[in-house]
Amino acid sequence: MVRTLIHFIFDWGPACGGPFTTVKHFLGAAESLDWEWGLVSIDSNREPKQPREPENEGNHHQILRLTAKDGYFAEAYRVPARFCLEELRERVARADVVFIHMLYRYHVGLACELSERLGKPVVIVPHGGLDPYCFTYRSFRKRAWLSFHFRHMKKAWFLFATDAERRKAMSQVKWISSDRTRIINWPVSHDGVQELAVGSAEDIFRTTTRKLLFAGRLHPMKRIIETVAAFRDIQPPGWELVIAGPESKEVRLADVIRHSGPAYGRSIHYVGFLNPGELRWVSQRCDAFVLASHRENFGNSVAEAMIAGLGVGISDGVDIHELVSRRKCGIVSHITGKNDVRKLLTSLCALPRDELKGMGLRGRAAAAKAFSFEQFASALRDFVETVVADSGVGSSKSF
Repeated sequence: MVRTLIHFIFDWGPACGGPFTTVKHFLGAAESLDWEWGLVSIDSNREPKQPREPENEGNHHQILRLTAKDGYFAEAYRVPARFCLEELRERVARADVVFIHMLYRYHVGLACELSERLGKPVVIVPHGGLDPYCFTYRSFRKRAWLSFHFRHMKKAWFLFATDAERRKAMSQVKWISSDRTRIINWPVSHDGVQELAVGSAEDIFRTTTRKLLFAGRLHPMKRIIETVAAFRDIQPPGWELVIAGPESKEVRLADVIRHSGPAYGRSIHYVGFLNPGELRWVSQRCDAFVLASHRENFGNSVAEAMIAGLGVGISDGVDIHELVSRRKCGIVSHITGKNDVRKLLTSLCALPRDELKGMGLRGRAAAAKAFSFEQFASALRDFVETVVADSGVGSSKSF
C-alpha cells in the first residue's frame, strides 16, 4: 500500500548536521518504497515575513519552507500558521504518519496541534535531544519545554538510531513508553565520488604524509578545538590533520586557525564544508579518522569513515562505539578532557599502516552490514505499518 509521510523540522539544511543527512535518508527511503512525502521546515528569522515559495516540487513530493521567530515558548509557530494554516492542515490531513524531527522549537507544537486535531499519529525523532548531555546546558528551559508539551508527546511514538540513545532518553524522560519506541539504524551511503572543486585543497593530498581526518561541524560538542590543540602539541611525525565541515556560531574557522598556531597550513588543514561526494573523495585519500565528541546519538561521520575503509579513533560518547569495539574497527577512549584527546591522537597515529588498514577493512564490512539503505527502508516500512495499524487512521489524498 502507498503511504504518505510528512516531516516537520526547523532550519532544515546542511547546518543541521546529522539531522539534515538523516532526514534526506527518510525521504529517499520513502521514494524507494514508492511512497509519497512532504516536508515542512519552519525557519528561524527575527523578522517574520511571508513564507517562501515551495521548492523541489514534484508529483508526489514537496518541501515547504516558512519563517518564524525563534524561541522556546511564545508560540512563535502562529506567525507562519497565520499565513498558511489551511495549507498546512491540508498537508497533515493527507498524511498517514507525521514525523517530527528534533525538539525544543516551535515546529513541534505546530505539528502536534495539527496532528491531534486531525487524528494523525505522531512519530518524534529526537536526534539526541533527550540525551543526558543535552541537559547540561539550558536544562531548566528544556525540561520546562518538555513539561509544556507533555500532553502531546506522551501520545507519540519515538524513533531512535541506537539502543544506547533509547536507553539514555528513557533515563531522562520517564514517561516515554518502551512499547511506543523503536530503533532503526540510520543508513550510510558509499556511492558517488566527486573531486574537490577547490584546487588548492587537492594539493594537500599530493604529499606522502599520512592524513588524519576530522569530519563534522566545528562545534564544542565535537571537541574540535581540543582536537586541533592536541594535534598541534604532539605533532605526530609523518601525519597531517585534515578538517572538513561547516562552521558554527560557537566555533568559527578563525578559532581553529588561532588554536592551530604555526601548524595551520603546514600540518593542520581546513578544506571547508564538503558535499557527500567530495567528502568521500577526501576520505579515500586519508589514513584514519578521529572524532572525540562529548556526544553523538548515532555518529554519521564515523559510520561514513568506516564505509570508506578508515580505522577510527573515537570517544565512547559516540553511540556506535560498541560496534567499533566489538568488530575491532578502531580505538575507543573515555574522554573527559584535553589530555585524553591527546592520548587518543597519540595512540591512533602510532599504529602501523597495516594495522590501520586492517581496522579499516573490518570497519567497512561492519558498517556495510549494519547501516545499509535497504535495511533502513525495510525497517521504516515495517515501523510505519505498525504505527498506522495502532492508530487506525489513514490518509486522505496524495500530495
